[in-house]
Amino acid sequence: MTVSTYRPTCQILLVKAVDREDGVARRYAKAARLVDLTPYLGSGGSVTITKSIDEPCGAFTVSFADKIRPDLADSVYAGVEAMDVIEIRAAREPHLYASQKLPLIMRGFVSRVERSEEAGNNGAPRRIVSITGHDAGKLMQIHRIVSQLMTVLEQPYLETFQLQATTGMPTVTWPVSQFMSLLIENVVNPKVQALAAVGGSGIKPFTVDAQVSEGLVSNIRLASATGSLFDIATAFADRPWNEWFIEDSETGPVVRFRPAPFRSAQDDSFVIDGATDPGTIDISDSDVVRLRLWHGDDRVANFYWVPPGDSAPDTAWWAGNAALNDAYPLDLDYANSLQALYGTREMRAFSRLLPPAVSVMPASQPADRRVSALNQFPPWHKKRATQLRDMNRDNAVFEEGRAVLKGSEALKPGQYLRLTRGGVVASAYMTRVNHSLSPLQGWISTAILIRGTGFLTRNKMPGSPYLLEGMRGPYSR
Repeated sequence: MTVSTYRPTCQILLVKAVDREDGVARRYAKAARLVDLTPYLGSGGSVTITKSIDEPCGAFTVSFADKIRPDLADSVYAGVEAMDVIEIRAAREPHLYASQKLPLIMRGFVSRVERSEEAGNNGAPRRIVSITGHDAGKLMQIHRIVSQLMTVLEQPYLETFQLQATTGMPTVTWPVSQFMSLLIENVVNPKVQALAAVGGSGIKPFTVDAQVSEGLVSNIRLASATGSLFDIATAFADRPWNEWFIEDSETGPVVRFRPAPFRSAQDDSFVIDGATDPGTIDISDSDVVRLRLWHGDDRVANFYWVPPGDSAPDTAWWAGNAALNDAYPLDLDYANSLQALYGTREMRAFSRLLPPAVSVMPASQPADRRVSALNQFPPWHKKRATQLRDMNRDNAVFEEGRAVLKGSEALKPGQYLRLTRGGVVASAYMTRVNHSLSPLQGWISTAILIRGTGFLTRNKMPGSPYLLEGMRGPYSR
């Protein structure tokens, strides 16, 4: 029998974006702008990386014993500043990448540098340097739309979306994917380019992969939009029907805006129109360090409601028409949300997008077209509510949990994880992945899972799933 062994390797690269010249010693001003921090990790260093599709940005921490940096004649601590770029690469099997770069795990910006000192058990000083930071999502958090300063500081935003600080915005709408592209390309990337002009080529512009085909964004709703650029983007991303998150790539950060790729428990089809396969990572039981899964009734619902809000023109009008359009999907008799068993449970979510057929807000249309435009809203909300039902009606049997796995560069949130254990095959969707690397010691990855099919799979299998998941053939290895 062959036993596979792995020697994971990582590389930490510092790209100086902050250039100190005035008021500092020459050795700092003339120090290298590209520094390989990998040798400083030693055997006691550690690297942790966290990435989630539900959070504004990913995070990293690099810690190592303090050492002198020869070109500075000082601690590594002295050569790292907030907004410097850190590039983290790693591979489970580095020999597969001979003569080429290791896979990129995260590229981000330093937020804090810490140097701690303490006396060890033998009285000798012990110094640790820790560098923490966030991926490119940080740029969309630190740049904000502030209404009081908008006309002075956000002129590109004003020009792009034709905002008028005193009169509001014209009634022009964009398909939501077009809006996301405009926001990134015309508002975010100019700020990135300005930063790159100061910080160098290590700072990459965003690209956009926008796949959502339904829903419109109105300038009327944008007129009062304030906060960070991330807040504005996610406000109109229309979660939970869509996903909006940032991935790192060799060419720069990529904004993924797509329909939620959730599959039906009944026929494995995608619930949301236009959703596509996000990819699947296959693992076996030999890759699992620890697995904890559960299923229960805490997320069960049988009454789904998308109430009038930013996407509805008139609450009073809606109240008089919603019942006629059957806009309240009920699931009281469905087996996995049966009212007699689980009681009456409501789930609601708000949509900020306009129906695809409404190119101009009803109030701005001629009187003879206004009623027709208004009538587009109840079916839109009903469709959203129906999709909300179809995504959640099997929550009683879908599994959630946490999988601690052998570290791998292939593990990323926003993909499915498929585990084969003997004759039992089940999958789950990864919403968050944490990597913990210790050079010369090991690499562990932790995936947060939702919509797991293990319980469903076991119920459908003939024979004994308990025995089958542990059964291995005589030639298995």
